[in-house]
Amino acid sequence: FGTAIDCLRLQAEWPAVSGVGPMMIVAIGYPGARYVEMANMRRRCIDFLPPATSNSLEVRQSLFDPFDKSYPRKYLQPGGADAFARWLSTDLRASISDRYPINADKHSLAGHSLGGAFCAYALANHPGFFQRYAPLSASLWWDEGRIIRDLEALDPARLSPDFHALIALADTEIPESPDVNAMMLRDSRAAYEALATKSGLKDKVQLVGLNGESHQSSQ
Repeated sequence: FGTAIDCLRLQAEWPAVSGVGPMMIVAIGYPGARYVEMANMRRRCIDFLPPATSNSLEVRQSLFDPFDKSYPRKYLQPGGADAFARWLSTDLRASISDRYPINADKHSLAGHSLGGAFCAYALANHPGFFQRYAPLSASLWWDEGRIIRDLEALDPARLSPDFHALIALADTEIPESPDVNAMMLRDSRAAYEALATKSGLKDKVQLVGLNGESHQSSQ
């Protein structure tokens, strides 16, 4: 969040060059002083992931770490993504607009990793909530790729006329795991194709590889 604020302040000093005008960045996290508390996996799974559609009990009952299939995290239960998306677009937005002047026609949603999966899910299932979406290093492997299928089923007529999407990932997400790197690249390309092949969307969707970055630095 601090890095994003610093980048915005720097770019906004020269809008004619950067193209960056006044904007507000809203960060959403969980309380705590340590990273393990702020990146609360239990709450992230509830908020960021929809109910599982897979017939696999492994997916329905727990979120498996894709980097270690032998480790079932049974306390990580998905299911609250729709409620979280509605909260972002109603209660949170209303609270912000009560305090600050905001442009209702220029709202963007970005997320990283599981947050990236949520961003892509919100795009596919609640496309009118935001105008622009940026799933970064998204965990699109979850639930056997159901979010990609949701994107494939999306009716572009439901999107805002100002719709744009940026799908980005590091060129080496997990340096020691080439299989994971290949999986995440495959899934990101599939998400891009699901959108870019729809009528009128090719020029509104970008797939960007972040050279020299990893899963942790692609945020």
